[in-house]
Amino acid sequence: MGIEHFTSDPDLLDQFIRLGHELYRDDPQWIPPFRKNLLYQFSSPSPFSRQPGTLYRNFIALQDRKVVGRISAFVNPQLLNPDGKAAGTIGFFECVNDYSVARDLLDASTRWLKEEGGRSVVWGPMNYDIWHGYRMMIHGFDQKTFCGEPYNKPWYPEFFERFGFTTRQTWDSVDIIGRESFEKVMRRGAERLNQVSQHGYRFVPFDMLKYDSEVRNLYDLLCQSFASFLGYTPTGFSEFRRIFGPHRLAIDPALFVFARDECDRLAGFAGSFLDISDGVRTMRGSDSLLARWRFYRRRKCTNRIIFYLGGVTPQEAIRKAGLGRAAFYHVLQQALNRGHEHVVVALMAQGNIVRGILNGMMAQAQRRYALYELNVH
Repeated sequence: MGIEHFTSDPDLLDQFIRLGHELYRDDPQWIPPFRKNLLYQFSSPSPFSRQPGTLYRNFIALQDRKVVGRISAFVNPQLLNPDGKAAGTIGFFECVNDYSVARDLLDASTRWLKEEGGRSVVWGPMNYDIWHGYRMMIHGFDQKTFCGEPYNKPWYPEFFERFGFTTRQTWDSVDIIGRESFEKVMRRGAERLNQVSQHGYRFVPFDMLKYDSEVRNLYDLLCQSFASFLGYTPTGFSEFRRIFGPHRLAIDPALFVFARDECDRLAGFAGSFLDISDGVRTMRGSDSLLARWRFYRRRKCTNRIIFYLGGVTPQEAIRKAGLGRAAFYHVLQQALNRGHEHVVVALMAQGNIVRGILNGMMAQAQRRYALYELNVH
């Protein structure tokens, strides 16, 4: 077996991308990424190379001239550990069920980060930054996946840990199913909503007629409310708008709201998306006219929604008015009003306020994900 590495080789990049489709083509849970999007991410100039000081390298593992594994290594100059030490990342990892393939890929990529990038701390999986995809599923492979959910082969966590990676942080997703479960979560919701209303707060639906300005509002709020998150680095608005674009078709304005305070200032947001995963699966990674027809034919075949985003501004966090909890309750109530009785509360980190709201349901978390860390010697 051999390892080849490259930055901008069209033939090798084509093999790099095709491996994912070959590994997952018979997996009904897999949501194929758009090939055009993957090509764009590794284009010139790549979104991974626009920041001064950025480096990246792609690696493929070959066995009898066949690609059996892949990985990318990234040096993001803005990515720092909480202790201020620079961290490198590895992402786009895929490989057959053979630890020797994973070992050689992980060894080559982490050595490159140490020798070429000067990084002795490596996080993964992370595709350069948190905006372009990160984390690995470690439990929940039997659950129906949703768009944006980390999904991978079940042997990957074992391979990472066997190589020496340890868990840096975990996240959970929990399903709330049925009116009785909704009402159990909502018991304290009416009082909380009444309190914030009395203080002059109101929830405003996402205005699709002002889509561009609403996306700008969301970008500004995300950059403020997520600034303290593990792995957060800034990204430009144009790139954020491109990343957010596919979610446009999953927005029900009543379920994606902005919070405004008594002075009409943006104070926070809470965002749920309609579950369009079945429609996206039918597109098979293409955005051709036929693929789009298949999507529109299937996108409304589910009643599940995904509670994906929520946050408040730093100024609002200082006020401690309970706005984040109230926004969550508001969206749940709107979901019930619109006939939805299945919500996935997605990707909750340790310490997320929603975990406290869900109480005993956290013990029934159906899915778990991890970001791993390795100290390279």
